[in-house]
Formats: sequence, C-alpha cells, structure tokens
Amino acid sequence: MHVHSREDEAFYVVSGVLTAQFGDERLELQAGEVAWLARHVPHAFANFSDAPTTILSFCAPGDISELFREQDAYLDSLDGPPDRAVLAQISVRYGVTPVGPPLL
Repeated sequence: MHVHSREDEAFYVVSGVLTAQFGDERLELQAGEVAWLARHVPHAFANFSDAPTTILSFCAPGDISELFREQDAYLDSLDGPPDRAVLAQISVRYGVTPVGPPLL
C-alpha cells in the first residue's frame, strides 16, 4: 500500500484482471473497467491470476514519470528480489509514501 501526495491516479484495465485495494475496499477490476483514486487515498494493486494483465495508469498532474524511470533502473539492475527500503527511498522523493505491505 502507498499514498500519493501530489497527484490523483486512475487505472484502466486493458486486459486481464487487476486486484486493487483502495483504502478498506478491495476490488477485482475486469478488462474495460476504471478505478479513480484521489490523492491521499492508500492503495495497492496486483495481478494474482496466471494470465497477464495490462493496465493504463493515468496520473494528474503527470509529473510522476521520473519515479517510474528510477524504479525501473533499480529493478533492472537486480539479480534477485528488490529491497523494499530502496524502493521506499525512491518513492518518497516523488511524494509517494509506503503505508503498508503489498497485497497478498
């Protein structure tokens, strides 16, 4: 779970199923469905199926792309699982604060 302090976010599920938690609400979003998240709402999402899931994520304002670039560079450099503390350090620089564990 994490919280954005600078932007609102929306998910559009292109294909597959996306399990998402928004605050206390947990949903399974199917292809064609949209979820809107206002900033400051704790949320997390995951694909628990065996099939790929494709989503479009929209952020407004759209200045969060550097967060994803920095996380991608870190994740691409690894041979094993990521260090959640490193991911948290990257996120906080962009106004995204981890507030709980990943979805299980």
